[in-house]
Amino acid sequence: MYKEKKILAIIPARGGSKGIPSKNIVEIKGKPLIQYSIECGKNSKYIDRTIISTDSELIKKVAIECGGDVPFMRPKELAEDSSKTIDCLVHAVNELKTMGEEYDYLVLLQNTVPLRKSWQVDEAIESFFSSTERSLVSVTEVEQHPILMRTIEKDGTLKNLLKMNSTMRRQDFPKFYKVDGAIYIQKLDKDFNLETSLNDGRLAYIMDEKYSTDIDSYVDLKIVEYYLEKEKEKEMLNKGTLRKAQLIMLDELIELDKICKKYNINYWITDGTFLGAVRHKGFIPWDDDIDVCMLEDDYEKFFKIVKKELDKKRFFFQTKDTDKYYWLEWAKIRDRNSIFLEKNMKIHDFYHQGISLDIFIMKSYSLKIKKIYKIL
Repeated sequence: MYKEKKILAIIPARGGSKGIPSKNIVEIKGKPLIQYSIECGKNSKYIDRTIISTDSELIKKVAIECGGDVPFMRPKELAEDSSKTIDCLVHAVNELKTMGEEYDYLVLLQNTVPLRKSWQVDEAIESFFSSTERSLVSVTEVEQHPILMRTIEKDGTLKNLLKMNSTMRRQDFPKFYKVDGAIYIQKLDKDFNLETSLNDGRLAYIMDEKYSTDIDSYVDLKIVEYYLEKEKEKEMLNKGTLRKAQLIMLDELIELDKICKKYNINYWITDGTFLGAVRHKGFIPWDDDIDVCMLEDDYEKFFKIVKKELDKKRFFFQTKDTDKYYWLEWAKIRDRNSIFLEKNMKIHDFYHQGISLDIFIMKSYSLKIKKIYKIL
């Protein structure tokens, strides 16, 4: 429940998939595919009930073994190759009504998007309720930009897909997004019916592409397995080594903050560090660095002062000036009592490789950044 409104999540999972036989229950990294969506729905802070809509007794059995809720079976006529997702959703909502259960909002969790997280569902719900829209759909930024796409006419000539000049730098391209199928939210009222188009949801929830990988082929399965393996590695790190490293980075940030406050030097956290502070009230669980920005004048002041103020027993200020083997353009505060190695890196005796905090120099900044800077 969110803001006194009841929320229902539905996971459609029909039998008879063609591309990958028994796709909805195929095993991925030790779990049936359907278990990922079941856990996503059940772990949401706001979803009151998560049910599975299926016509298959086998899928029902596996779903229940995974902790799923299958209160009724989907009629076979709503599970054909030509059947639409909206058909089974309307059926499920109406069936629950006959059982005395009514909900205010519906969340559709496509079973073929196993990397979607419950915190993303909760963020989408929060965003949706802060708007006046009746529907939301998750999207990801497209890789192949439509500004370079063409259709071919009957006479063999090309016709631009977009009515705009494509002679511009790639970095100036306007952003385009595609519906990714991971999260849909729909208000359940008199206008919710078989003609409702979920893909035409009004409000956008933007997701990273890796979280919205949709399994439609064996190649997609391998991609999902790769991401799950990476998540497992990060989880293992987070239980031990990574958390220790994050605490060291936090000490580095405290040291930097102490110096900056003493000498009235302005700085701000950025990128993943800022995201972690806002979204997770700390670090992003898998983050392995802290990113700090300073305007050029502040950095020059900091550069002169840090040499005498930094606790040299614990930390090392690394730049091209202080470490002749250092090649990066930004500065780092390194921990002297640790070594941080990324994959395929080697330990070297000739330059510092301690756990670090990155300091980026901002030579110019937009009005938007200036506003953020003032807030911080």
